[in-house]
Amino acid sequence: MDTYKRRGITSAQNIIREKQNERNEEWYDQECREMIKTKREARLKCIQRNTRANQEEYNKKRIAAARVCRSKKREALKRKVDAIVEHHTRNESKKFYKRIQEVTQEFKPNIDVCRSEDGKILTENEDIQRRWKEYFESILTSNSDEIDSTTVYTAENEDIQPSYEEVTHVSRCLKKKTRQQEQIK
Repeated sequence: MDTYKRRGITSAQNIIREKQNERNEEWYDQECREMIKTKREARLKCIQRNTRANQEEYNKKRIAAARVCRSKKREALKRKVDAIVEHHTRNESKKFYKRIQEVTQEFKPNIDVCRSEDGKILTENEDIQRRWKEYFESILTSNSDEIDSTTVYTAENEDIQPSYEEVTHVSRCLKKKTRQQEQIK
């Protein structure tokens, strides 16, 4: 059993792969990493031995790191704006609006919370998992009378056959869509 689990996990990792943080990759390069690293080292030195010289050195490195990161970020933003202008001049409206949306969209944090049965907000992962477990157990172990009393509507109840005209119309529309998609590619 353990080998099957391990094989499943490794194959899932190979196929799915973990998503890396790509937020600042366009401008956060090796130079920024080195500046931040030296700034952190100066900060640690300042914390360990708080002298005026260490504070001044830390402040200089902090300002230099901020300056380098700010200039890299501005260059990346300028490249994005140039790409947007290029899409606009070429009349590529789909790409134009997509790039504008990428630049102007606000940060939306991923919030993992849920409510307990009494209405309290749960934020800890263990509490959330426990609540989901309780919820699914309550659904799976609920009385069959409650399930039978609900009305379920399905498309299988109707025996309506599509007409010949409807089928030909749908097939023409699908052919048009595939031709248009091939032209886009």
